[in-house]
Amino acid sequence: MARQARYEAAGAIYHVVARGDGGRNVFEGDRDRDRDRDRDRLKRLKRLKRLKRLKRLKRLKRLKRLKRLKRLKRLDRMEEVCGK
Repeated sequence: MARQARYEAAGAIYHVVARGDGGRNVFEGDRDRDRDRDRDRLKRLKRLKRLKRLKRLKRLKRLKRLKRLKRLKRLDRMEEVCGK
């Protein structure tokens, strides 16, 4: 009986085994392995930069919302003072 299909999640990190199908090497040598590792590091770095950018945007939106609220409160106070 065949093994059940492995569940794969988007963005998950999986362990790479040392040997491929039929006992063949997965990487041709150290240079090939390093190139693959560098590619993974670059992907993680890009993902991290994207997350930081999103956090920065959220922070800016929050600040704009706070400024808008302060402006509205100021207008309310002015209306109270002026008697409108």
